[in-house]
Amino acid sequence: IKYTINNKDFNMICKIKIYDLSGKEKYSKWIDEIINDLDGIIYIYDLSDLSSLIEVNEWNSKISKLITSTKYENKEKKLKSVLIGNKLDKL
Repeated sequence: IKYTINNKDFNMICKIKIYDLSGKEKYSKWIDEIINDLDGIIYIYDLSDLSSLIEVNEWNSKISKLITSTKYENKEKKLKSVLIGNKLDKL
C-alpha cells in the first residue's frame, strides 16, 4: 500500500509504503528485498494471544540479523520500530 501525505502547514510531502506481512513465514523472503528501503517498522500483535507477541520477537530477531549482515546497506542508519497491541476488546 502506498500513501502520499501532503502537509501544507509544514510545506512537506511524506511518502509512506506499508507492507503487511501478516506475520506469516512465507513473507519473510520479502524482508530481504525491502530491508534497504525501510526507515521504520510497526509491529502489531494480538493482546489476547501471547503467541503473537512471541512471533513479533522472532520477526524482530530476523530483521536485526539482516541489519547486521552485509545485505543491509545502511548499517549506520538506526531503524526505528514501534510495538502496538490490538484486539483489546477480546480481553
